[in-house]
Amino acid sequence: MEEKQNLKRSENFIPWSDNHQNVFIASDLRIDKESVLLNGENDTRIVVAKYMPLSHFVSNVKNKEFAFLSPLLWSDPFEMLFYNPKLHVETEDYYINACCFAGNDIQNEEGFWNVWGKGSNESIVRVTYDLTKLLETLSNRSPNGLSYYLGAMKYLPRDILLKIKAESMNKTYRSVTDYLGDCLLKRDAYSYEMELRLFAVSLIDKEEEALKIGEIDYSTGIVANVTLPPLEPLGNSHPSLMMYKCMQDCVNMSIKQKIENLIKDGKLKCDIYQSALYCTDIKGRFY
Repeated sequence: MEEKQNLKRSENFIPWSDNHQNVFIASDLRIDKESVLLNGENDTRIVVAKYMPLSHFVSNVKNKEFAFLSPLLWSDPFEMLFYNPKLHVETEDYYINACCFAGNDIQNEEGFWNVWGKGSNESIVRVTYDLTKLLETLSNRSPNGLSYYLGAMKYLPRDILLKIKAESMNKTYRSVTDYLGDCLLKRDAYSYEMELRLFAVSLIDKEEEALKIGEIDYSTGIVANVTLPPLEPLGNSHPSLMMYKCMQDCVNMSIKQKIENLIKDGKLKCDIYQSALYCTDIKGRFY
């Protein structure tokens, strides 16, 4: 029984700060350099990363929006074990959307690029956010009745996850945080993601598939950097191997230009990096 409890989840969320009473952090998640990302060795900003289609990112910046998606849009059937976009607790109905972040922007990046690029006709970029600025901005721009909850996913074997789901079928959730504790459970097959999940919980019914927070100014440094995707690797005997970096630059030129245009127009402030995943002649990121 003790082992089962340890495998389950935590339902405790605490206020992030006195100045942002609508933002809550899971009590077992420390937001510091030891638990969340740093944007480079000498940078003290705490950052989180999100892989997304370039068109979505450009649209968000131009429209000054930040989007939380309905769980109904997610393709993994195990994600739907606990999720219901509408939760009834006592006399209130709560509407839940979420935004998922990679818990490390470089570690396991090959898996992320492959998953997001597989079968996609769109260019994928990795957007790295300054977590503190993002949470502050969302808190200040949110309408009344909307709160945010940030937690780290807990990864469990498939059989244990299904057992917890069976036990929750007739469960009456005591609070929103009680419910979100179950929503932070995921199959261990995805443990490489080291995912952080930010929930947007509202008392206002949103029938759209995405909850969009407006008046988000991306020129304030919310985005730390945008990383361009790597070109498919070439074999060691490939005649163009020495031209790999140049070829990668040419392929990503249009992506880089679109991001630079946002910066020149004053809509975005960030660095632009090129993934060095398959580059053997350089160190780290560049651009």
